[in-house]
Amino acid sequence: MDKIKPIDLWIRNIVDRELPAMGFTVKTICELLAKRTSTANDIANTILKDPGMTSTLLRVANSAYYNTGGSEITTVSRAVVLLGSQAIRNLSLSVSVMENVIKGAKKDRQLQLLAKSMFAATQAKSLAIKRNHPHPEEVFIATLLYHLGEMTFWCVDSREALALDKALSNPRIPRAVAEKEILGFRFAQLTHALSYEWNLGDALREALIFSDGRNGEADARNIVLSHQIENASRNGIESPIMNWVCKRTSDFIQKPVDEVKTIVTTTAETAQETADEMGVDLKWRVKPEKDLIKVSREYNDRASSVSRDVQNQISSEIDKMIPSKPDVQLILRMIIEGIQRGGNMDRTLLAILTPDRNKLIVKYQLGDESSVFCKKFDFPLENNSMRLFPFIMRQIKRPVWISKNNAGGIDKMITTEIRNLTEGNDFLVAPLIIDDKDIGMIYSDRGISKSQMDREAFENFCRFAQQANTCLHRIHESPLKPYLTS
Repeated sequence: MDKIKPIDLWIRNIVDRELPAMGFTVKTICELLAKRTSTANDIANTILKDPGMTSTLLRVANSAYYNTGGSEITTVSRAVVLLGSQAIRNLSLSVSVMENVIKGAKKDRQLQLLAKSMFAATQAKSLAIKRNHPHPEEVFIATLLYHLGEMTFWCVDSREALALDKALSNPRIPRAVAEKEILGFRFAQLTHALSYEWNLGDALREALIFSDGRNGEADARNIVLSHQIENASRNGIESPIMNWVCKRTSDFIQKPVDEVKTIVTTTAETAQETADEMGVDLKWRVKPEKDLIKVSREYNDRASSVSRDVQNQISSEIDKMIPSKPDVQLILRMIIEGIQRGGNMDRTLLAILTPDRNKLIVKYQLGDESSVFCKKFDFPLENNSMRLFPFIMRQIKRPVWISKNNAGGIDKMITTEIRNLTEGNDFLVAPLIIDDKDIGMIYSDRGISKSQMDREAFENFCRFAQQANTCLHRIHESPLKPYLTS
């Protein structure tokens, strides 16, 4: 039997044990975008399953680098629509790196690599734009991931990491020698292997192979030159090494050297704005007198929490959009997201009545297991055991919190079938009404975490349900047909 190579052991350890969440998110998003049938809701739902990614992605989406329109984006649903699926893919990959690799005992080395990669990636996008690349964001993400192998290596607390950290601290030991002797492979090889595991694209792989920047396709050269700019930047914009790199870049993009230097310095400022949103300090990069890398802020794991800030931000954005007769489907997706995030709910869905008004069709859903849960809503409303839902939609006509303590006749409608459907959990229901006629409902619960429902969550639910009905009221054309045919 062939002996397992050291690099193969590290790949399996990183992919299966240390960073499985990153691999799952990256693969899922890439697969969704590759399918023509995937919708913005599918992409948003995948991202929203990761609260940390949701929080960081929205911050970065609102940076000057991405949000050139200046209008605040408070929901993933709207981010997907406004920025486009390709930008969201690249943002998601970027954020996945931020959320997953900054851990372990050697955070200082990871943050140094992250700062280097962020600076180079921003330069890469500027160069790609100058050479009229149709998708400069693809070059940005490939450049950002250029040191992925090393960043993931430092995630793992191991004897090899301690030994390599000590060796790299000795200026007399060449980096290439230290990597080969201690690990048995170079970090570039690890990045190359991970690019296949996570389907990160040909441009990155080619850049790793042709690392001198002289050969390979244009995207690969773009990536390598951007990292060469990053390395030279520590010596100053007028240093001999920077002059040499700028001359090579000038030949590559067919622009004068002085224009290349202007691009480099201007882009450095933009890079800092984007890095600020991710908690990475790049200021040392544009101050050549500072030889040591100084990262001023620890990268924090930012988990989403229930807060009125989230509720108010999303609700305010929806209020601003409603008077202008916006895309009603986008509004409703944002409302579902507001309920899910603002109320810390596990599952939220919006269902529309069929033309014969005897069945509900789930159009939007968020939360873990939501797709499986939605299949349970395939039942006729005329079924007496399910009469609670049409009763709420057609008689009560307002949001209701269903619990074991309901009275006033509703408790008699909470049948065994409904308890089986909702798994015995408290749940919230609100009717969707247009012209005094019910067209569907919104449902939400905490059926996975089994967390107790509270007054704040119900008030948040009522608030967004009201916005949904306000939106429908102000849309002159009936929204029913587009929902049923989309």
